[in-house]
Amino acid sequence: MQSSAPLFPEEASAMAAHVDALFWTLFGLCALVAAAIFVTLIAFAVKYRRRRADELPPPTRSHVSLEVTWTVVPLGVFVAIFTWGADLYFRLSNPPGDAVQVYAVARQWMWKFQHLDGRREINELHLPVGRPVKLTMTSEDVIHDLFFPAFRVKADVLPGRYTSIWFQPTKAGRFQLFCAEYCGTKHSGMIGQVVVMDPNDPGDDPVLVMVDAYPDQPHGVVAHAPPPNRHPVRRLVFAIRRAALAVLFVLLVAASIVQFRERCPRCGLRLGSHGRLFLPEQCRGCGVFFERPPV
Repeated sequence: MQSSAPLFPEEASAMAAHVDALFWTLFGLCALVAAAIFVTLIAFAVKYRRRRADELPPPTRSHVSLEVTWTVVPLGVFVAIFTWGADLYFRLSNPPGDAVQVYAVARQWMWKFQHLDGRREINELHLPVGRPVKLTMTSEDVIHDLFFPAFRVKADVLPGRYTSIWFQPTKAGRFQLFCAEYCGTKHSGMIGQVVVMDPNDPGDDPVLVMVDAYPDQPHGVVAHAPPPNRHPVRRLVFAIRRAALAVLFVLLVAASIVQFRERCPRCGLRLGSHGRLFLPEQCRGCGVFFERPPV
């Protein structure tokens, strides 16, 4: 079951839609900012071009509201993106407690999978639909990377240590898996398939008998991704990060307020628009040079 557009594989796992939502949000924000920058650049180049050889631009004055806006709005956007991405990362890093355990071993140039009941597969993985699956992986030789495009998950497979990923298939069918880390001359041939099976339709493949290894599977029901069972240490780290971001935001706002209130000692012009606290600067009103004391 392949998508007609290989750059946009279908969403076949419980977390795929969440990953796509974050990706398209970032893409849209980048496109919007890039378009705004180029449009403003062209408009200002036309509007404020020099019309006479002896023309001098008028002195620029501070605009407190504008500077607060371009400081607070991007900071809020970045904090929101970080919080969204961190939450998604922790959800992808914490498999449910009832996930099906499958072991994967990578070697040049094949994937070997083994289920808890002893069944083994090479370059093909059969799984029931609607059941979370945790893969525990290692490599026999070099660094590999197991990538499931339709499930939106990938992870490095390293020699001498174990890594893991989890996903919950929500569609029956065949989906590609790849090695996403260059591992030698036949790297491009290190591919395979995930066969997601519906317990109510056992006529597709004789290997469907392996579904009997999961007797607690709710037949015909595709469950939603359960809430992640976050480790207390991870929750503490996440809370500390949020608190640090809040403190940083308060400090930036306070520094901006102090900076906006500073005036030139000669002409009294506000100097907040310079944005530098330690370097020698020149007042744009009277031209005097001064150096701000360290804060």
